[in-house]
Amino acid sequence: MNLITFFKSLLFISFFVLEACDPPDIDHAYDYLCYSNFRCTAFVPEQDSVWLELYSGDSLIDKDSLTYYYSSLPNKELEFRERLTLRIHVFCNGEWLDDIDYEFENRTDKYTRVDLDYFDIWHTDSSGVQIFTDEQIAKCPELTEYRIFVNTEHPPSCFDP
Repeated sequence: MNLITFFKSLLFISFFVLEACDPPDIDHAYDYLCYSNFRCTAFVPEQDSVWLELYSGDSLIDKDSLTYYYSSLPNKELEFRERLTLRIHVFCNGEWLDDIDYEFENRTDKYTRVDLDYFDIWHTDSSGVQIFTDEQIAKCPELTEYRIFVNTEHPPSCFDP
């Protein structure tokens, strides 16, 4: 486990808990974290890069710009859609891997977290879903431990443990 990445993840969680989760009627700089009843994040090893796109059917509805080893969506409030596809782009060891699509359900009664990471940051006791193929892992062995973790345990208020 990369210690620097671990501490950066903890810092992100602290920001999220302390800043983004005020009562909904309070206008706050981190309100975007609670848009649309879901949040998708992707972490990869620091020497690699990742960026995300969000689709409803065949329509691109949001995307994040390439920002080193971390990417997140949504970046704007979206019209509610029941099924969404998260497209993950990873640049590793000098090349772009084939895109990875992960489909998930968006719910109005729960706040959904979809995370690509090497550990379950929301403690759902899940072993996660391996989304990388054997060929991708052969090109980028550092992605071996990375999984998709989905958490729908939060009420619709974004984060309320």
